[in-house]
Amino acid sequence: MRRAFRSYMALTLKSYRIAVFVVRPLFMLAAAFILMWTSGEKDGLYPENLLFAFAAAGDVMLDGALFGGICQRGAACLGYMRTSDRGMAVFSGGLLVDMLFRFLYYMLIGGWCFLFTGLSQDFAAAALAYTAVTATICFTRHFDNWQVDLLCSAGIAILFSVLYLTFGILQNRLAVDLQPAAAVLCVTVSYAAARHMSWCLKRSYYEKESL
Repeated sequence: MRRAFRSYMALTLKSYRIAVFVVRPLFMLAAAFILMWTSGEKDGLYPENLLFAFAAAGDVMLDGALFGGICQRGAACLGYMRTSDRGMAVFSGGLLVDMLFRFLYYMLIGGWCFLFTGLSQDFAAAALAYTAVTATICFTRHFDNWQVDLLCSAGIAILFSVLYLTFGILQNRLAVDLQPAAAVLCVTVSYAAARHMSWCLKRSYYEKESL
């Protein structure tokens, strides 16, 4: 795992890490504090819905800046990695750590919201947001195009809102706890995304079509 962290450090610029690990979390925590402090429940809709949708949309754009196009045949960002025998291992490790950090980021937001609301659904919302982002970037990484990232950012905000509302409606109507279902969905999509990215990365690395 230490080698995977080193791979992630090699793939990312210092400015990117500052934006991801300092600026973004502080901004989202501040936004959560403002929303939780000034808003309340309205017709079963909680302000953290908006927070997670915004976080998911921004995450897609950030991922496009770093890993956009890595699934394309002969991706330019893989060029210098082909000069090393460990090129594949570096990218694979970096992508794994990126997925781990993304999960922890959403759990951090979910935990912060939970401190204000006391609702365990906040963790389910965080898991759903992470799941939606993970599935989306599996698509956007096939394109080195910021317009695609922007379009998908808007789409995921809408998708997540619908997903979370559907989750809440089903949970209320069925009178059962669907949070385990959110956890299973999160794990399943994470595994599928890891397998998909591994397959696409190998084909892209060896200049084969992955779509």
